[in-house]
Amino acid sequence: MSNYGDTPDDETPKDPYGQPPSGPPSEPNYGQPGAGAPNYGDPASSQPGNQPGYGQPYGQAPYGQQPYGQQPGGVSTFSVGDAFSYGFKKFQANLGPLIIAALVLFAVVAVIQVLQYIVGGGGETTIELNDDGTMTSTSGGMLGGSIVASLFFGVLSFLAQLAIQAGIVKGALDITQGQRLSIGTMFNGINWVQVLIASLILAVATIIGLVLCILPGLAVMFVTAFTLQFIIDKDLPAVQAIQASAKLVMANAGTVLVFFLACLAAYFVGAILCGIGLLVAIPVVVIAQAYAYRTLQGEQVAA
Repeated sequence: MSNYGDTPDDETPKDPYGQPPSGPPSEPNYGQPGAGAPNYGDPASSQPGNQPGYGQPYGQAPYGQQPYGQQPGGVSTFSVGDAFSYGFKKFQANLGPLIIAALVLFAVVAVIQVLQYIVGGGGETTIELNDDGTMTSTSGGMLGGSIVASLFFGVLSFLAQLAIQAGIVKGALDITQGQRLSIGTMFNGINWVQVLIASLILAVATIIGLVLCILPGLAVMFVTAFTLQFIIDKDLPAVQAIQASAKLVMANAGTVLVFFLACLAAYFVGAILCGIGLLVAIPVVVIAQAYAYRTLQGEQVAA
């Protein structure tokens, strides 16, 4: 006769209420957005039935298991020093493709500027005083330094720089996932339409902000710092990517501000070193930004 409360031999004891099941804990869902931090680019994270701030259904990212880059309580372990150290290490490991991409960027910009100078006459205008007291103005170049020429080459330069910038961002994101980098893979899988739409929106907003006492323009640049990353990595539409970047930045405003200033300092140092330093500064900063983008969301970064 069994005592009251004993478990029959053919039944498996049930876990007490509130106690975790026996056996080894499951591994955290590394590399998945929302594995321990808000997934700012995933609308599903706000749907009923999902873990608050996780963006994954119950059972995929259990509470109490900390993903890479997170401390207990969900506080990010991201640091500016770690980001730039990671960026420089990965720059050295992928020196060839990154240097080529940076050189192509400089070469394209230089060629466009030379063509603009030749075709538009460098914007030079000569004013002559006639004998009858009137003045005559003449402009050099094939198109006479016209506004049309300036606009054409300005748009051409913008599109070329945008394409190469997106390619470098794509390469940096691939590096953080441990993928092999090449010039071909840097430009594959990018939604160019959304990249262009987002860039035009941000360009207009930044110009308007700079006109309004400069600070609003800097604020636009600050909160939208991860827009391209969200478009390329999460395949978000332009507007949603801008919103996701703003949410991520504002949730980590102090840390991102320090990182933002450090990126500007790196570009400045690279520029004063006869411009050659930018061949190092640009790839290192972009990789550091990819590291920040993933780490601030609690995503794993490849060692």
